[in-house]
Amino acid sequence: MVLTLGKGQLEDISFQLAVEVVGEILGITESDQQGKIRRIYNVLNASISKAKNTLLSKFWLNFRRVVHTGIFFWYDVRPAIKARKLQPKDDAISTYLQEGYSNTAIIIECLTYGSAGMLTTREFIIMCSWYMLEDENLRAQFLAGDDKTQLAILMEILRLEPIANKVLRKLDEPVEGLSEQTLPAGEKYDIDIRNINIDENFVGECPFAIDPERATKQKDTGRFYSFGDGPHGCPGWQVALHETRIFLTHFLAVPGIRMEREPDIIWNDMVHGYELRNAIVACD
Repeated sequence: MVLTLGKGQLEDISFQLAVEVVGEILGITESDQQGKIRRIYNVLNASISKAKNTLLSKFWLNFRRVVHTGIFFWYDVRPAIKARKLQPKDDAISTYLQEGYSNTAIIIECLTYGSAGMLTTREFIIMCSWYMLEDENLRAQFLAGDDKTQLAILMEILRLEPIANKVLRKLDEPVEGLSEQTLPAGEKYDIDIRNINIDENFVGECPFAIDPERATKQKDTGRFYSFGDGPHGCPGWQVALHETRIFLTHFLAVPGIRMEREPDIIWNDMVHGYELRNAIVACD
């Protein structure tokens, strides 16, 4: 899009890429690409929107969610289910069918992975692009680096700018040592990922610097808490990283590529994270 028109909106470019990648993993490949992007955008946008505190607003939001989910199912998920029943492939929908999932269960899985794999990856790509288009040295280091170095740089950016700033977790058993009193089992607590990821005791010295060697120094994978941890950790974190790495390797090498307009930063209370909008990139 950028090469053809000379400029483009980065959120559209990154979302199209995320839809293509996650769509292949899920098996949603039997519908037209542009229509699918629009329908997925509508259903995911409705799913993370928050209604005003009025009955009419809540009713309207729920109505939008039902309508957009139904349209997405009819035009994208249903054809994929039909095709995989006739000819299974190595994708998620084929697996769901083999395990006897209902249509309702399949659409829920698609929306869950859609939110996790499309919306968050879109923001991640925009944020990484912003960092590197504003910092020539970082961009040069990324383009000159091998796969390991590139992934380390991306994980450092995500450490500083986690897409989900907070997660809510329930204690399965009492925890001692974090405060004067024992934290009881069953209680829910906010985990502040952003502050944990800049804690010098956890991530090492100069926590606000992007250091591709940080993980090696700290004997860590480099994920820190950016993708969560334990049984609720993000299962698609490697897909998101490699997808972003491959995109940026080609995107940043475009002659004259630059950020013509920086993104607006919007806070989304529903997901406890940021959204980046209206970033425009251009090239010669």
